[in-house]
Amino acid sequence: MKVPWLFTKESAVGFVRTVLPFAYSYGMTRIPKVLEVADTWGWDEAALVPFLGGFLYVAIRALAEKWGWVGYLLGFNTKPHYAGVSETVAVPPAQ
Repeated sequence: MKVPWLFTKESAVGFVRTVLPFAYSYGMTRIPKVLEVADTWGWDEAALVPFLGGFLYVAIRALAEKWGWVGYLLGFNTKPHYAGVSETVAVPPAQ
């Protein structure tokens, strides 16, 4: 079975940009104070890692729109472009 989309530059960029924030969040849970605070909220590490990872991903993407260099925190400062997907240009309404 041939899966051509699996081993492309775009899929590698997308994978790294998605996984890296979760690696950051796992690293944050290695800080004892973070787990202490989470425990007071009733959260354990299994719930905290995906929550923090998702939050970091969204925060980095949002901040990168304003300050481009922040995008490097996701490993690559480019949005992946997938084959067959094209961006359309906004067309002004007819008068």
